Amino acid sequence: IAAEDAVLLSLNVRAGVTDKKAGQTVAAGETLIDSVKLDRSGQAVQRAADGEVWARVKKQYECRQPMTVSAQVPTGRLDRGWRLETAGRALEFPAASQAGEGWRVQEKERALTLMGFALPVTQVRILMVEYGQAEIKLSVEQAAAQAKWNCRRMLYEAYPDAQIRTESWMCEQDGGEVVCRWTVEFEADIARVAVSE
Repeated sequence: IAAEDAVLLSLNVRAGVTDKKAGQTVAAGETLIDSVKLDRSGQAVQRAADGEVWARVKKQYECRQPMTVSAQVPTGRLDRGWRLETAGRALEFPAASQAGEGWRVQEKERALTLMGFALPVTQVRILMVEYGQAEIKLSVEQAAAQAKWNCRRMLYEAYPDAQIRTESWMCEQDGGEVVCRWTVEFEADIARVAVSE
């Protein structure tokens, strides 16, 4: 079935039958490729329906982005440690802080060398950074950029193969949030499997 109201561009029917043609307009929910075909005696024969139906779709998305967001940010506290590893054994020089909740650990490995020769020892540097919850105030431009990103994400989650042809944006501040309305015309495969109840 058609996932959206659209103008058909091309049909690639791998299994099943269709009476649709490129250039036709279809409504959301309309059958594009049918799995039922009548045999010579007029009996319905069930078969598989499969294919791609590329169409041009015009759609509008609306996304709201609060201008105050809560995020995990570095608190400024960090600690370092390191360890040496060789032949399955490790000698560790731990940091004073033990990485608990709110701490992120980054490890960077490098081979130890002596006068240009690599030793069978790996040095691992450990950096621990503490993160905490903070309220961040966004500017109107930052909130609008995030709202636009959210709208684009909605399109590409539904249609990963979408190819944008035209688009227009209208963003405005509404109290403590920014509202963006995106009118977009795109081409994508709109064929979806109908769920029978």
